[in-house]
Amino acid sequence: MKDRTIQRLVAEGRLVHKRELDPATKQVALYIDEASIDALARPAPLAVVQPAGAETSLTAPMTLEMLKKLERVEEEIEQRIKELSGLHKEREPMPLWLTIDQAARVSGLPADFLKQKIKDGSLSPLDVGKGRRGGRWRLRKDDLGSI
Repeated sequence: MKDRTIQRLVAEGRLVHKRELDPATKQVALYIDEASIDALARPAPLAVVQPAGAETSLTAPMTLEMLKKLERVEEEIEQRIKELSGLHKEREPMPLWLTIDQAARVSGLPADFLKQKIKDGSLSPLDVGKGRRGGRWRLRKDDLGSI
């Protein structure tokens, strides 16, 4: 348990504790009762609350009000699913050969650094010729991992 959690539980009175001066360290120590820790570790029993006059059987018929509430909940769930499904759009597959700008975005390295590695011979690019859109050089996506 984290210190903040223990402090919160002590403040709420859910942990029985006492504070004493520790003779060895000369500091105030917090001693927590083991039984109160065990009580926190046990799951609390579930309480079923029913409105006055309601049937106690789990097969009690649903009222019109309960059906409407269930429909609203279902609509909210469906709406939330639609919202979340829009977040996971498929991305276009990454091409095998990247321009220097694309390689810089993928690798997180500056484009000037990649150009210097090409001049040093550390990266072996494909020369697609001058005047091409995206520049003259193309780098293999797999080669970026070796930098």
